[in-house]
Amino acid sequence: MSAAPTVVPSSNTSLPAAVAPRDRWYVLGMLTLVYALNIADRFSISTLIEPIRAELHLSDAGIAFLTGGALALFYVTAGIA
Repeated sequence: MSAAPTVVPSSNTSLPAAVAPRDRWYVLGMLTLVYALNIADRFSISTLIEPIRAELHLSDAGIAFLTGGALALFYVTAGIA
């Protein structure tokens, strides 16, 4: 009987380095901050929609573009980049 061959792991394999827990908390904090600013931006526009309409003399279509179309265009552009 011959002995079963042993597998020796190669020392040149490149595994990704473990991410430090501090870095994970930093990324989580930054994502939370960006999300909070996103929500605040949407609420500020919807809160101030009537004064904006009066100041710029916008119709319903203009308000719809401001709150929907421009926002969608911004997110599509930012998502591609």
